[in-house]
Amino acid sequence: MRDLARGIHPAILSEAGLEAALESLVGRSTLPVRLEVDLPQEPPAPVAAAAYFAVSEALTNVAKHVHASDAVVSVEATPSGLRVVVVDDGVGGAVAAEGSG
Repeated sequence: MRDLARGIHPAILSEAGLEAALESLVGRSTLPVRLEVDLPQEPPAPVAAAAYFAVSEALTNVAKHVHASDAVVSVEATPSGLRVVVVDDGVGGAVAAEGSG
């Protein structure tokens, strides 16, 4: 039950911030992931949560669907919020015209 509750909103995100939460997420990944974070200050809680869950979903998709051997997650502050980029070396397969990816 505790893991389920953490899956809904991980305690580390509230307790230690986005960078620590992403480090934990990357540490549990089934493939090698390099994490690059440039955050001079902690983003607002809703922004941090959105970034965390977006990265979580992206890494899940990378592990399940694209046959990647590694990935890079970069998170940086911008004047208007955050830029979050997840890149992998997989084969892809998303078809934007069909609504996937």
